[in-house]
Amino acid sequence: MNRNVIKSVAGKVNNILKDSKGLTPLAHLDYSKQLIVKQKKISTILKSLTIKLKDINSSITPDESGLPCLLENIEPSPVIEGYRNTDDFSIWPGPDGNPKTVGFILGKIGKSFQLPICSPPDKFKIVKNSHQILAGKFQEYLRNQSPLDVCLDFSKGGHWKRFCVRSNDFDELMGIAILHPQNLSSNQLEDEHNRLINFFSPIAKSINLNSLYFQACPGVRCTHSRAPFKLLYGSEHIDEVINGVKIRITPEPFIQINKSAAEILYKRIIEEIEPQSNMTILDMCCGSGVLALQVAPMVKEVIGIDSCEQSIIDATINASVNSITNCKFIHGTIEDHLMNISENLYSDDLVMIMNPGSGGLSSGVINVIRRMSNVSKIIYVSCKPEGQSLRNFAHLCLPFRPMDDIQGDPFIPVKAIPVDLFPQTNRCELIVTFSRY
Repeated sequence: MNRNVIKSVAGKVNNILKDSKGLTPLAHLDYSKQLIVKQKKISTILKSLTIKLKDINSSITPDESGLPCLLENIEPSPVIEGYRNTDDFSIWPGPDGNPKTVGFILGKIGKSFQLPICSPPDKFKIVKNSHQILAGKFQEYLRNQSPLDVCLDFSKGGHWKRFCVRSNDFDELMGIAILHPQNLSSNQLEDEHNRLINFFSPIAKSINLNSLYFQACPGVRCTHSRAPFKLLYGSEHIDEVINGVKIRITPEPFIQINKSAAEILYKRIIEEIEPQSNMTILDMCCGSGVLALQVAPMVKEVIGIDSCEQSIIDATINASVNSITNCKFIHGTIEDHLMNISENLYSDDLVMIMNPGSGGLSSGVINVIRRMSNVSKIIYVSCKPEGQSLRNFAHLCLPFRPMDDIQGDPFIPVKAIPVDLFPQTNRCELIVTFSRY
């Protein structure tokens, strides 16, 4: 890519990058006003659910404001700046024209010509200072030590793609350097490993770098099983404590990016579960077992499922570390295992927790859940309730229609609780509790 073109285009977007609206669109507002904006957004989304339910002749009666259930006031985050424990930085041309810039990709330019620009992380209130420092050191490594180019287009070659940083409350850092191997030989990859080790080992303690990983990923994103994360320096994991539960943080498994607000989220979910000693909890997207291990001492059993194999490995280890014996963790998709679970637990009192991410759940999974007559309650957690999750909400509430393969008694929403895990942005987590109609 022509360096002069990059500089010319970058100059046109400096104003866009200064206000950082692409990543933190609410940063110009006081935090109290941000919460008002998010509360209104969630209210609008839930009112649209009411409209959907009316269209399907649901028996749910909205309140006078058009809400299908009780909507609580949003839970604020205890920390509103520098709260992110995970940052996934891109490697892309920056405002100065240098193609080896580590940061966040922002901006679209013009009607006929579009070129995103990579903004350094110091532009954003939500990024920890320690993450900024480590990203800056990696950028220094790329520019001064690595002979490999940036991969802007898989088909046109290049290598470096992303640099991820994870941290805990003690600000211990894990760095994950990710490139596309293209046609690099094993010897060439080994040379890059050695350059990384030689650069970071002498400065690791001064920047609190506990772990440095490398991944040669031939796709957009790769699991550990497809492209293993190779430990180059330090410890295999860093540790965190969430609501009294000790967990390990490794490169792949999902973790909530705002620990202090996540602790509130988990407490509110457990309140909605109303745990009983004879109850079995199904945690359908359990990750590394963070929520499962918190609720396990209060119930008969917790069964967790996750499609990420490393998450299940970590969850099993976390259970052992915390001396919790009534959790069972299963690797695979919900589609693969839910039918067997429903057959084996047909006599149990079941409460289901679902936190499927922005993609939501398939209609097939929702149909299976509806047919599980012993599921008395569902706690659905969504970071993007206006998308597929909203369709999931409506599907759970559909009237029994065997001709359309809508089996089982419907659920009804009884409470919605927004929790702000993402200050400065327009997003928040939403807990919706459903009870069997």
